[in-house]
Amino acid sequence: TNEAGIQSPIRPVKVAFLYSKTGSHSFIEKEMRRGADLFISQSQGALPKIEIDFYDNQGTVTGTLAQLKKIKEKEISYIVGLSGSEEALTAAQFAEENDMIFLTPLATFSRISLGKKNTFQLSANDVLQGAALARFTHIDLKRTRVLVLINTRSIYSEGLAEGYQNALKGVQGVSIEK
Repeated sequence: TNEAGIQSPIRPVKVAFLYSKTGSHSFIEKEMRRGADLFISQSQGALPKIEIDFYDNQGTVTGTLAQLKKIKEKEISYIVGLSGSEEALTAAQFAEENDMIFLTPLATFSRISLGKKNTFQLSANDVLQGAALARFTHIDLKRTRVLVLINTRSIYSEGLAEGYQNALKGVQGVSIEK
């Protein structure tokens, strides 16, 4: 029953909020959790009712997969969260395979949502961030020689480096070294 006394036949929408409460991304994802808590407090009385369950992936791919299995067992179809690209890529693949909706507000690896019908990224991806860095390097800093260091254990680093290098390819007088 809503504030006007009208009973709604609509069932609550169940959402899983997947984040790193205790892991490597906890400092960033703590702010996402605060946003979710604010949303809950501000949406009281909304139709349909939204129920959010919180899941800690401990900042790992293994933890992400374990929590996704629990979410599926509870028959929750909507997943929100994750800032780490590796964890978000795992969640995106799981969501596609299990016909779930996944929304990541912060993960930027461009292939997280590429070719997927149920996965959505809210922040600028690595291609756009790389292009912005390239413009800054070439136009603002007026640099023509660039050394790109890549952490090959991080798809975020690889994706950002790829976006950066692709944006600088073909720019006259710019040389890139890896």
